[in-house]
Amino acid sequence: MHDVFISMRRYHHRQTSTKEHQIVTLKEEIRPSQYISSRCNQHPIEPIKLYCNECQSVCCLICFAEDHKQHDCSHLNKVSRK
Repeated sequence: MHDVFISMRRYHHRQTSTKEHQIVTLKEEIRPSQYISSRCNQHPIEPIKLYCNECQSVCCLICFAEDHKQHDCSHLNKVSRK
């Protein structure tokens, strides 16, 4: 599983639209306070709202529409309670 994470992270960082995304592992604690007040690197006026379970990263709504639409995503508040 670790190898999959490493290769996915490398792929994610090579893509222009996702290279600035912050990658978070499932072992790391995800707290809303960590991300909700944060802004998207790709879209600086957009707050981070979602967690992409497939890419294991957080994203704003624009990033979701552009890059994560077909992925299993959850609202950050829902993920942080798990």
